Amino acid sequence: MASINKAILIGNLGQTPEIKPTQNGSVARFSIATNKSWKDSNGDKKDKTCWHNIVAFNKLSDFCGRYLEKGQTVFIEGEINNRSWTGDDGVKHYISEIVADKIQFVGSKPKTEAEPEISPPFQPTQMFQPVAVGVNEIADDDVPF
Repeated sequence: MASINKAILIGNLGQTPEIKPTQNGSVARFSIATNKSWKDSNGDKKDKTCWHNIVAFNKLSDFCGRYLEKGQTVFIEGEINNRSWTGDDGVKHYISEIVADKIQFVGSKPKTEAEPEISPPFQPTQMFQPVAVGVNEIADDDVPF
């Protein structure tokens, strides 16, 4: 039987990604927060925030380092990975991570001082110049509703 290991998240970055070099490229590590709201049996609003550890490699890591900033909303798609390691103190540590294979902005990309503003793609409507029409020049019969 086939199996699926896929996580899809939309959340806010908890910190600007930390980028480190590896033998084969680079790795970005950061966390995002997802939020849930509901009303309890008394009608009081309750909120829950869940933090997710995100890891991205190579080209996706470079993208994270250039464009992602704390607080930004992003869409993350990837694989859930669990790993462990033994610390210097001999204590075994465990972590669950999302190894991202797709990251997209939700909303607008933040502007940075080092990056020039990029104009939007050409739209065919840009070929036509709007004609200024005075308010008094529009008759009631010209309004489509």
